[in-house]
Amino acid sequence: MSIDTSIQLTPEGFHQLKLDRSQLLKGIAQLVKTFGTNNLFSLPASSLDTIAALKLEDTTGSRGWKLVSRALARAVAALIAETDHRFRETEVESYGLDQALLQLFESKTYALDAKFFQHPADLELLADLRPHLTEYWQLYEFTEPEIQNVHTRLGRYLVFALVKEWQTDPKYYEPLREGLETPFLPAETQEREWEHYRQYLQAQVQLPVFDESFSLEQVYVPLRAYYLSKPEASEREELGRTQQERPKKIAVDLQPHVLEWLVRGDAKDAIRMVRGGPGYGKSSFFKMLAAHLAGQGQRVLFIPLHRFSMEDKLEEAVTRFLGYDPYLTHNPITVDREPLILIFDGLDELTMQGKALAEVAQSFIREVERTVSNYNASSLKLQVLISGRDVIIQQNESDFKGEGQILRLMEYRVDPDEFKGDQALIGIDQRDHWWQEYGQVSGHEYEALPDDLRTDALREITVQPLLNYMIALSYIRGEVQFDKSTNLNEIYEDLLKAVYERGYDEKRKVEVAKHLEYGQFQRMLEEVALATWHGNGRTCTVNEINQHFGQSKLSRQLEKFKKDAEQGIFSLLTAFYFRQAGQTQAGYQTFEFTHKSFGEYLVARRFVAHLRRTVNQYNKYQQATEEDEGWSLRICLVEWIRVFGPTALDWDLVRFIRNEVTLLEAEVQQEAQVAVAEWLSYVIHYDAPMEGLNPRIGHFSEEVPQARHAKVALLVMHSLIANQTGQVSDLNLKTPEVFGIFCHHLRVRAEGRSFFRSFLNQLNLDLCVLSWHDLSGADLSGADLHGVYLVHVSLVFANLSNANLSNANLNGAILCNTILNGADLRGADLRGADLRGATLRGTYLEGATLTKGALIKLQLEETIGQPRWVEE
Repeated sequence: MSIDTSIQLTPEGFHQLKLDRSQLLKGIAQLVKTFGTNNLFSLPASSLDTIAALKLEDTTGSRGWKLVSRALARAVAALIAETDHRFRETEVESYGLDQALLQLFESKTYALDAKFFQHPADLELLADLRPHLTEYWQLYEFTEPEIQNVHTRLGRYLVFALVKEWQTDPKYYEPLREGLETPFLPAETQEREWEHYRQYLQAQVQLPVFDESFSLEQVYVPLRAYYLSKPEASEREELGRTQQERPKKIAVDLQPHVLEWLVRGDAKDAIRMVRGGPGYGKSSFFKMLAAHLAGQGQRVLFIPLHRFSMEDKLEEAVTRFLGYDPYLTHNPITVDREPLILIFDGLDELTMQGKALAEVAQSFIREVERTVSNYNASSLKLQVLISGRDVIIQQNESDFKGEGQILRLMEYRVDPDEFKGDQALIGIDQRDHWWQEYGQVSGHEYEALPDDLRTDALREITVQPLLNYMIALSYIRGEVQFDKSTNLNEIYEDLLKAVYERGYDEKRKVEVAKHLEYGQFQRMLEEVALATWHGNGRTCTVNEINQHFGQSKLSRQLEKFKKDAEQGIFSLLTAFYFRQAGQTQAGYQTFEFTHKSFGEYLVARRFVAHLRRTVNQYNKYQQATEEDEGWSLRICLVEWIRVFGPTALDWDLVRFIRNEVTLLEAEVQQEAQVAVAEWLSYVIHYDAPMEGLNPRIGHFSEEVPQARHAKVALLVMHSLIANQTGQVSDLNLKTPEVFGIFCHHLRVRAEGRSFFRSFLNQLNLDLCVLSWHDLSGADLSGADLHGVYLVHVSLVFANLSNANLSNANLNGAILCNTILNGADLRGADLRGADLRGATLRGTYLEGATLTKGALIKLQLEETIGQPRWVEE
């Protein structure tokens, strides 16, 4: 490109503009001081005018300088605000740096040409500025690793900032495009939009990881996954087969494997599901994949499903989603002719008013299949990737029977004997790779996973990407003792304290009111988490948070440290746990958890804290009122409904509740079990006291699900506590049928194997009638089932270990693959029972009645006592 076709950034009259240009860095300092850690990419144009050279003549050269200087200000200010929490309120002296910048322009001519629009990060001015910016970072006390990290990200941030600045006034900057031989790639509006969107996707992996100075790209370890060889099997089918019959696990390097599938472009094989537990790296993988595809010029649309409203057809839902997107003003599914890659992240985070998650997920998958089938009828138009947690994809995996359609994420370290494929790939301990990367960007220079973390006791929490990172943060703090008794919640607690302590560090910028004690800080974050869980599970608005604070009588505490409600809440939403997520249609500011598991941890804390407070309150009420007649019990249950009713519990949340329960003192656990058993007994007999809510929730159809959620939560909490105490709770059942009726009302067809059945352990169900019920997969371990009627009941895959089934009637019961280890079956009637695959290690069979031939495939060597055999 010849100089004649470029636009110089040093037009005539430069000597009149020295002051404006020499104040660039000082102006950036002022921006950071004014706007703090808010989104500096979204600064109002007026705030940039102090450094935008307002006195410039209206030439293409001056417009070029305005574009570059404003974008550079946005990029540098954003990096400071995201990385630095030590910015002092005093003026930062930048005169020397401003003079160095001035000398740059006096000694060298900078120009924009067509290449600038294709590769703006290669701007020569940016390269020349880096040494001077190093001194500038040092003013903010950046460490050497932090300086290297921000330099790595600066080019990408400049690209993103240039796009944002251009969008502020496209007409003003249009002469720049017209003045060059080659305009922005390409010239058409849709193509320009795609270029901007691709740059946005690439910038996402450059954003800081939580509150760090480094980005996702700098510490990302490529993930591995596996698929099951044909025939594809459901979880239950796998369990029913012998080891030799089960499908093989074929391990793959995930990104190359997915890219190969995309390149293959089979219109009849255009959907892939990526499943994994919380913190396995699903979102990180999709972000890295989207950035890679964007860098190749591919048309890829990344959609986080917690921001996606699926109410009707997929095309319409995508159009609504893009209505909030500043880059794409058209729906590429319906408008573009070129092939499109759709990435849907977080199937378990879909929401639809009044519908259960399983139903929403299934409807979404069916709609995706319909849309893909229609658009790919004649040629390839759509390829779709969907991620989700294990449980929700398991419930929908029957729709995907092709080999490799479901890719299951592998942990950082696996047992090589479990997988087929490239053994060199399978045998890698990826924890070492991650700690090397982390050591490099954090300045700790780790060569591998520290030896004191490389133990079997800590394996479970070091092999998952997110937990591995959290352990690294906690390990550096040195406050948690890592051993076999380490509780995952203790690590989350340690990081919560780190967030709080950072807010009080005099050298840091994040401000939480000086008189806010840790307990108050903790309590308020729990309330924010509860507000979020009561909503869609990931995001909430300032208005919703305020409402919850009012309901929980926390408004006074909030007033102690805030000037107004919104500003106070902003100070609570720290960069580590929360991030800003735009606005609702009503204009309310929205926040979201940086990772869903952070919210789950805080909600679990809130639940167990509520349990503890309510038990204390309940016991005080009982002591104060001799003729209580259930008054205090109903008061406690109404509060229970308010906290647990709005949203159903799930397994991932239960994991955190279980960890929190184990941290309770033994005396508290015992008191809580007694109280919860009494509350459970009340709702079994009289249902949840919804009439006590003020105001009422709404129509009957709206209250029924909330009543169910609250009752299931009682079962869950009792189960988790009883697992700690080992005690059996007496429910004082008034009739033999009442518990069976209670269970029947808790069933939800969309759940398949109902969730509540997994929490029936340690209950006294003596002489209950549960015949013909479906208790598949139920956990009845340690339960007292003496004399219970279980005729023709289904207990497939149920856990009845150590249960008292003496004299129980199990005539015709289905006990396939049932765990009966240590169970007492003395005197039980097992005529016609199907016991294929059942385990009876240490089971008492003295006097039990069994049909001859029923135990042909069972090993009876480890059972105790002789049963009574009868003819079929």
